[in-house]
Amino acid sequence: MRSLADLFVVPAGVCLLAGASLPAQSGAHRRSDAQVLKTFRSVVARARLGTVRVTSKGRQVALGAVVGRGAGGTIGHVVTKASELGPELRCELADGRRLPAKLVARDGPSDLALLEIEAGDLVPIPWQQKGKAVLVPGSWVATPGTAPAPAAVGIVSSGLQRRVAPGRAALAIEFTDDRWAARVAHARKGSVAAALGLEAGDTIEGVDDGWEIHSPRSFQRFLRRRSPGDRVTLHVKRAGRLLDIEADVAADRRGPRHSQERFWGPLSNVRVGFSRVLPHDTVLRPNQCGGPVVGLNGAVIGINIARSGRVETLALPAAVVQRVLAELLAKKRRKV
Repeated sequence: MRSLADLFVVPAGVCLLAGASLPAQSGAHRRSDAQVLKTFRSVVARARLGTVRVTSKGRQVALGAVVGRGAGGTIGHVVTKASELGPELRCELADGRRLPAKLVARDGPSDLALLEIEAGDLVPIPWQQKGKAVLVPGSWVATPGTAPAPAAVGIVSSGLQRRVAPGRAALAIEFTDDRWAARVAHARKGSVAAALGLEAGDTIEGVDDGWEIHSPRSFQRFLRRRSPGDRVTLHVKRAGRLLDIEADVAADRRGPRHSQERFWGPLSNVRVGFSRVLPHDTVLRPNQCGGPVVGLNGAVIGINIARSGRVETLALPAAVVQRVLAELLAKKRRKV
């Protein structure tokens, strides 16, 4: 494995990047400085060939990782972050090709999605070999993009793997501004309200046995007493008729908000609720998640799944990703 002495041929002051006391990582010592990133080019050289930019309607929404080829060798498989995807998906490869992509399967708990692109000459990412030591806190990591230099670099945080609390209970129903009634504002196609069979103008008057709902706020108070996965019964009034509608409580996976968030830059919408993660202090944009993260030996140790704080990104460990990937491929085969 390459040592830091081998890597850091830039001024010695760059080595201070591991310190937590650098004010705002300013000036030439910022980890995002081009000279610092250039130092890691050899580290990401292999993995970047298997890294793609995922775009929706021409706008980058995530990074992705080439994980193999399908039957016949003409279809490539890419894993990426599911919750950021939109319509008209394309994958931009390291060689500059922009290929249409098809979403074929997704996994809710991990927030991973499997894409297909028509290309038989893709280079899969180099996974860390099973049985190799897991990176310890203080280890350097790099996030490849499609360019020769990495998109960003960082250091594995304390707590090598930890559980992230599941999201709060949520039912994403939009209500009108009426303070004294939980009245449904709309039920657009694809919305939670439409999926439940609610209509614009419906009023939720109660939930389950005896819990009265008088306003959107009282509905939220009810949800705080429930957990993701619970099934509840909504008592709905529609044009003078009373209806009972069953709903499965989802998880709000955005995590807690922070008053300083506007100064940090955007965080990922889905950033909690993962069973196992590898935290590191790389500063990524949400649209830079979904791709690989490598150790100093260039092997992929996981997939960046969320920017979760000012200087915290969460990666799903390679073993977790490979298990989910096998499930996604099996799900795809069942559809054929």
